[in-house]
Amino acid sequence: MNNFSKGALYAIISAMGFGIMPIFTVKAYTYGVTLYTLLFLSDFF
Repeated sequence: MNNFSKGALYAIISAMGFGIMPIFTVKAYTYGVTLYTLLFLSDFF
C-alpha cells in the first residue's frame, strides 16, 4: 500500500469518526453528562 492510499484511508476513517461523534454526544446528554465533562473528556480521546 503506497502513501497516497494510506493517507486516503486515514482521511476516510477520520471523516467517519467525526460524523459519528454527534450521535455519541446526544447519547451522553441523555445519560446526564454535562457539557463541561464532555469537553474535558474529549481531550483524552
